[in-house]
Amino acid sequence: MSVLIWTQHLLGTGHLRRALAVAAALARRGVATVLASGGPPTRFACPPGVRFVQLDPVSAGADFRDLRDAAGRAWGEAGRMARKEAFLALVHEVRPHVLVTELFPFGRRTFRDELLPALDLVRGSGGRLVCSLRDVLAEKAQPEKSVAMRDLALAYYDRILVHGNPAFLPLGATFPHADELDPLLRYTGFVLDRPVRPAPVRRGILVSAGGGRVGGRLLEAAAVCRIDGSLAGEPWQLVGGAALKDAERGRLAALRGRSGRVDAHLADLPERLAACRISVSQAGYNTVAEALMAAAPMVLVPYAAGGETEQRRRAARLAELGRAVLLDEADLTPGQLALAIARAAEQDVAISQAWAFDGAAASAGLILELLR
Repeated sequence: MSVLIWTQHLLGTGHLRRALAVAAALARRGVATVLASGGPPTRFACPPGVRFVQLDPVSAGADFRDLRDAAGRAWGEAGRMARKEAFLALVHEVRPHVLVTELFPFGRRTFRDELLPALDLVRGSGGRLVCSLRDVLAEKAQPEKSVAMRDLALAYYDRILVHGNPAFLPLGATFPHADELDPLLRYTGFVLDRPVRPAPVRRGILVSAGGGRVGGRLLEAAAVCRIDGSLAGEPWQLVGGAALKDAERGRLAALRGRSGRVDAHLADLPERLAACRISVSQAGYNTVAEALMAAAPMVLVPYAAGGETEQRRRAARLAELGRAVLLDEADLTPGQLALAIARAAEQDVAISQAWAFDGAAASAGLILELLR
């Protein structure tokens, strides 16, 4: 029994982290699992028992449109054909009983020519097709794009695993044809690397900017933010992501001064979230889910450049539930950030306990159930 997972991260690393977590859960159940990643290499370790295949890496600019190869050149037709042939060869080699595509067909449309021949090959050999999908989709301005996504899902896929909780945000909140896909949908709960428990004593303000490529304004505001009152003496920890350069890290650390420190990466970030008094971040899937599981009060400054709606939709829902303070990036100043942090200290974090965070194990179980 074998499973092949395809994933492509372009800006942040959340897509890869979810794929790694699902792959690890499958491997723990004795499934021969191969994970093919088309994004830039990262520091995340491959789980035991999982074979990792690095496809020719492709990354994107902040608007997700300017695709570049590993050398920084525009990703052209030659690169596309090479990747298509390499992935198809991998499918021929692995002969997966299940092919899992992370996000596609609900995103990554530019990789359609790479994936469709593989989907045809797996279906033609009697295999099953599964889509691994985060809880919130980027909403499309052109209705025909959503129709095309629905049609591909109905034509090819056996299951769509939605990595969220319908009581928080059902797929229909951001995808208009979710009802037509209902027989295929299975909600897994949030997919995370590992479980954490809220610390009995919480201290400090933890500011994390995801992969660091689009969190510059948040880090800048946090570096000079000063808070009065009961939070005045809290230490600050700024985490800029792997893309944060040493020179920029040093400049931010100088601005923050002795009241905090700045790091590019923390391997124990989930545990830090479980012990912090306030979490300040953008509203990406992984950080939000980790903060929810850790029962950390949240200030969310969602990424919204290039018409992106995913993070703001997630942040707005959490604010509606009283589980986060929403601060739009357009309104971000050190003063406004200080006010938002003070408001976040008053949150009721108990609502987090109503949601499931074992989505990787649930996903593995659903894939095995499909095979049986």
